[in-house]
Amino acid sequence: MSRSNFDMAISGGYGGEDGLFMMFHSTEGGGPRINYANPEVDALLGTAKITVELAERGKLLIEAARQIAADRPHLPAYLEFWQLGYNEKVKDFAVLPSVYVPLTSPYRNVDIGD
Repeated sequence: MSRSNFDMAISGGYGGEDGLFMMFHSTEGGGPRINYANPEVDALLGTAKITVELAERGKLLIEAARQIAADRPHLPAYLEFWQLGYNEKVKDFAVLPSVYVPLTSPYRNVDIGD
């Protein structure tokens, strides 16, 4: 697999703002695993990663996603939706825009209150 000597591979995806970067940037992310390199996409993703203004970052990511979709290096088989429910006694829990929902981190420690 390290030589990319295969016709098809099944892999997971990444959510959140860095998802496209981790999957498709040719040097930092998953690009080497899927033999995908597009300098225009790299530039868009690299600029988006350091852009603070959310609306501008969103435009860059949408433009990168459109180019990636046109290049078709990755064809998603399905899109998973999560539904989360929790009791009001659960404290310090936040739903994040990614497939990973950590219960503890440097910023939160989920617990059940009285």
